[in-house]
Amino acid sequence: MRSLLHTLEDQDTGYLRILCELWGFDSPQGSHRSVVENITRAMLKRNTLDELLDSLPDTAKQTLEGIAHADGRTAFPDLIRDHGELREMGPGKRDREQPWRSPASPVEVLWYRGLIGRAFADTPKGPQEFAYIPIDLLPMLSESFPDYSTPSLSPLTQDPKHVYLATSAAVDDATTLLAAMRRVPFPSFELSQQQDATLERFLLIPRLHNLLLTILQEMSVIEGPPWTPNPERTRSFIDASRSQAVGDLLLAWKASVIWNDLAVLPQIVCNTDTWPNDAGLSRQGVLDLLQPLKPGVWWDLNDFVEEIRQTHPAFQRPGGDFDSWYLQDQNGNFLHGIENWNRVDGALIRYIITGPLHWLGAVDLGQDSQSTSISSFRLTPVSALLYDPKAPVRVEEPEKAIIIHADGRIIVPRGVNRAVRYQIARFSHWASVEDEKYEYRLTPSTLQRASKQGLSHKHIRAVLEKTCESQLPRPVDLALTRWAEKGTEARIQRYWVLRVQSPDLLEMLRSKKSTNRYFKEILSPTAAIVQSSDWLKLQAAAARLGLLIDPPDSNE
Repeated sequence: MRSLLHTLEDQDTGYLRILCELWGFDSPQGSHRSVVENITRAMLKRNTLDELLDSLPDTAKQTLEGIAHADGRTAFPDLIRDHGELREMGPGKRDREQPWRSPASPVEVLWYRGLIGRAFADTPKGPQEFAYIPIDLLPMLSESFPDYSTPSLSPLTQDPKHVYLATSAAVDDATTLLAAMRRVPFPSFELSQQQDATLERFLLIPRLHNLLLTILQEMSVIEGPPWTPNPERTRSFIDASRSQAVGDLLLAWKASVIWNDLAVLPQIVCNTDTWPNDAGLSRQGVLDLLQPLKPGVWWDLNDFVEEIRQTHPAFQRPGGDFDSWYLQDQNGNFLHGIENWNRVDGALIRYIITGPLHWLGAVDLGQDSQSTSISSFRLTPVSALLYDPKAPVRVEEPEKAIIIHADGRIIVPRGVNRAVRYQIARFSHWASVEDEKYEYRLTPSTLQRASKQGLSHKHIRAVLEKTCESQLPRPVDLALTRWAEKGTEARIQRYWVLRVQSPDLLEMLRSKKSTNRYFKEILSPTAAIVQSSDWLKLQAAAARLGLLIDPPDSNE
């Protein structure tokens, strides 16, 4: 920020004459430099400043206090949007119309008294124009406005009734995705319905998987398409401590240039080729607003969003432009203007807090009632990494053992070494996840697939023996040996069974080429196996012979 002297030096003599009139100073005499120096000395006298502040209208005093509260400067577009215009006019028009005698806004009151200046400054969003209080005037205002540095947002005095703790589950879901891609590479991030259904059963945070795929790509842990794990980087990721992995994912999201948090909000539609916001600046804007909040205490989410709306509404909009983003809601209504701030900018803040920051371990969430939306949040120790990547953060990593049952089931608790689960997931059938325990099962087809990818039965046995709680169950040991020697000996297949009332009827169907072709196997004189894909064809062929057949599972 600039000093009062430098601020006034940029003004013309007519402006300085107006300022002297409003402050009650004698009309300026002498050189421009000497006039500015004399005015500056007079304005910085305590008694003179207090008299001027006492004479200000309440609205102007509140506006000045708000700028002081914002460390002495605020984006100029925000200031005129919230507190009224500063009419642009040259010296001639100004002297004719005399706007200082009938100011159009609190901003004009402050401007013509020299209490605020205007200047451009570089920001991460590019050069922006700010309104500022001269740097030598600001400390004096701290005495006149003793409460201006006190944030209006206060922590909650009571904990929420329902608490949803942030966890390190994102690390486990990343391991699941890597194992899935190692088994069968993903042709794209848009998963098939079958892939999506399988993964959804095994992901602890299903809504996170698109974000995880994106940041794993940006971390170079996966490569493609088709998308498959990079062996070296995957090994480093799954061998890292849980604390390190949590930090890596959180910081990768923070630095992402591909992921756009605004673009994933379902209630906002963009019909242009690219989204209008800078995704990184939007994300960093929210993180900057969260930084002053004390970790470990609860904050009201609605109050926080409202505080930002009042004090930093243009946190993601260069120049405070609320009219050039062509966004719509799901009904096609345009979301232009500051009046739609809550539906766009406010919605983004809520999503980042309740979505990525919670999923990636940085924010706990609270709810007053399970029938209502999230009402509060609390920054966890992990959030310190967002502002200091070297901050000491420890994520609990309980040591748990794998349980291998004699029937071939393998139970892998979430706390098990991720590299071990990654290997087990490669050579096992994925059964289910329950109570943060992954259930896998040894099957010939999964063992065969792992073998084709370079995992021998000896390696598989070694992994299981090293990690199970007790000695490898003998039936499992025998089954692995038998599979290594003979391969797949038995399989379960899904067929329909056709049952008829008499042997003559089945014999008639077998005697006709049009129906006999659909019988996979004859089980008895009155029963035959039909492949599931053929029953409709058999039904149609039998109807042409004068026989109606009920479809499978018919209750009519």
